Amino acid sequence: MEIHSYPSQSETVCYNEGEDCDSLLYDAIALANNRGGTIYCGINRKGKARGIEPDAIIKSFEFRLEECSNSEIYWTWEKVIINSKFIVIIQIDESTKLISLDCNAGDKKVYYRLKEHTVLASKIIVRLIHLKKGKLQIEVSVDSEDVNRIIDEVHSTAGITLSQLYKKVDLPKSKIDSILPDLLFIGKIGLRWNNDSIEFIS
Repeated sequence: MEIHSYPSQSETVCYNEGEDCDSLLYDAIALANNRGGTIYCGINRKGKARGIEPDAIIKSFEFRLEECSNSEIYWTWEKVIINSKFIVIIQIDESTKLISLDCNAGDKKVYYRLKEHTVLASKIIVRLIHLKKGKLQIEVSVDSEDVNRIIDEVHSTAGITLSQLYKKVDLPKSKIDSILPDLLFIGKIGLRWNNDSIEFIS
């Protein structure tokens, strides 16, 4: 099949050049941990088709997925042609539980899709994933003074990192860490990727 256009990168759409199977694996896990989505493999980050060898890519991807993932990711694929070049379109289903990368014993890594970026998930994002998948219950009260201090600090900035929050809000780090995922889940604050770091935004 030949296609002539494809969507821009987003929370549910990834471009991947297909040169690094680990990068492809990270994108797949990130999508599964969020809402699922589509990987256009053989497309560079600028949206240009570079072409790949479809069967070799899929064979390597399947092997790495079985070798490293802690649970099953449901996916399908098809090869298509863009400008006389083969690419692979991989559809990733949303997972029902958290997916982690377990290639090294005791070194589990979790990836998450944040807008058009695949990011390594912190413990705050890991809890957010569990909340989204119905594995945990909300624990914060929006009437709490501590909660409102965090909300007010985030809302007073154009974007603030976790380390900056630790400095500005006079609460134990563990307390801040326990509140932030719940605030993200109920939409009181948001997340964005800015200059290679995650920021909390209003």
